[in-house]
Amino acid sequence: MFDRPRLMKGYTRKVHTGEGNVYINITHDTEGAPREVFATRGKGGTCDAAHIDAITRLVSLALQNDAPPEAIVEQLTGIVCHPAYDTRKVGSLADAIALALGEDVERMHSARDVEEPLEEEEFVLRENVTKTAAARIIREPVVDEDPIDAEGGDGNLCPDCGQMAFIPSGGCDYCFNCGYSQC
Repeated sequence: MFDRPRLMKGYTRKVHTGEGNVYINITHDTEGAPREVFATRGKGGTCDAAHIDAITRLVSLALQNDAPPEAIVEQLTGIVCHPAYDTRKVGSLADAIALALGEDVERMHSARDVEEPLEEEEFVLRENVTKTAAARIIREPVVDEDPIDAEGGDGNLCPDCGQMAFIPSGGCDYCFNCGYSQC
């Protein structure tokens, strides 16, 4: 069994899913092998949060018992619930975890040091989104103190803030909670 040290190094990756953004943290042992996976969607107390917790606990347990990370990636890849696109099609929270762990495995196999800074992802701006609005969407999600019917609204699930306030508006979809727009 893995004897966890008091301090471990890791990194966090933001992955866009059809259920909202998920932040996946992978920690490594002193040899650079992945040993723990934590993930959050920023909304505790939901079934999604419970599923994420269950998946990451099992993935961490497998990694701590020397299961090959490639085998875990293979098992989680392609599970589909609410698909979206990140660096590839992301079908679910489990698929997002597979994407992050798979990228970690690729980094390990390319013999790069775990501490090498990760390259900043490039974001392609749509023609109808201003740079200022895109910066707000990407860097500073604005969550209204009184979201529009966030838990049981008539809207769809916003891929950015996770609230049920994503409504078709003027040929695009717009989140009335955080301002995220998709055309």
